[in-house]
Amino acid sequence: MDWKRDFDLALSEVNASGGIGGRPVQTDFQDTQSDPRQAVAMAQRFVRDPRIVIELGDFSSAASMAASPIYQRGQAGAVRLRSEQPRRNSESAYRTQPRNGMKTLFS
Repeated sequence: MDWKRDFDLALSEVNASGGIGGRPVQTDFQDTQSDPRQAVAMAQRFVRDPRIVIELGDFSSAASMAASPIYQRGQAGAVRLRSEQPRRNSESAYRTQPRNGMKTLFS
């Protein structure tokens, strides 16, 4: 899980420089195992927790699509790390890579 190590390193750098808005940033790392049912349960838990303001994940399009409506209703931001879903189903969800059809444009 090199991405987790890299994320933790970046997070420690952010916190070392004063955090965001003067507040340290914390993570709650959970693994949905790319299972849409687990992603929905996790989204429901995260939306109920006022300390969580953004969700970073899931690696699976199916899990992302299942959880997105919950994050949207809960007005929580979401960043899809590797989801390749063909459409964006939430105004508060963003992906970090192009969808499958766009990959050939950048290869």
